[in-house]
Amino acid sequence: IAALGRNIAYRVQAIAALRTPRSLTPTELDPSDVTVIQRDPNHLDLLAFVKYSNTNWGVQTLKYHFTLGDKALESQDTFINPETDRPLILLNIAQTGTVKAGLVIDSVDWVRSGTAAIPKPIFSTDRLELTPTTVTVGSQSIITMNLRSTVTNRTVYNYLRVEMPIVVTSGDKVVAVDVQTLDRWPTLTARTVTSTWSYPIPAADTARMLPQVSQFDT
Repeated sequence: IAALGRNIAYRVQAIAALRTPRSLTPTELDPSDVTVIQRDPNHLDLLAFVKYSNTNWGVQTLKYHFTLGDKALESQDTFINPETDRPLILLNIAQTGTVKAGLVIDSVDWVRSGTAAIPKPIFSTDRLELTPTTVTVGSQSIITMNLRSTVTNRTVYNYLRVEMPIVVTSGDKVVAVDVQTLDRWPTLTARTVTSTWSYPIPAADTARMLPQVSQFDT
């Protein structure tokens, strides 16, 4: 009986020593802090990045929501491609006063990268101009920025829909964000993307165009 007990103990220890290979299990998502951009005294924009460094897994559907103080905002859903840094943006949120913003991940629908319908989408920003401009909101003149950019689909695929987050910075500080949707983007063609913000942007020196196409959407 003692020998049998030792044999069982050895087997339990051997099983416990086994580790599931990293390729067989998804790793955790790494969300950033939330950046708050005050559009005006009563409205704001929110930005967060979700970093995922695993090449073997992606997220077919990510359900999440932003928070302002103890208030949960409306639920959103998106995708996360393998090995990517995905921007999440929510625009023009009604809010009076300053509160801390957060990001809550509600659910994750994991998917193996080997089941992807297409390879990783490739786009290039071939020209980008940020020009100070003045817009009139109500009866007030506001000094802001106009963005004009040329972005090219560098893959052999035609995309039915491309989501285009835009992040504008002055030095290391994010000063403006936007999200546009571009439909029916043919292979190896360029699109001109423009945006003018309706809130004050005193200075900006660069912008990131971050086209998003799910690799798991047939």
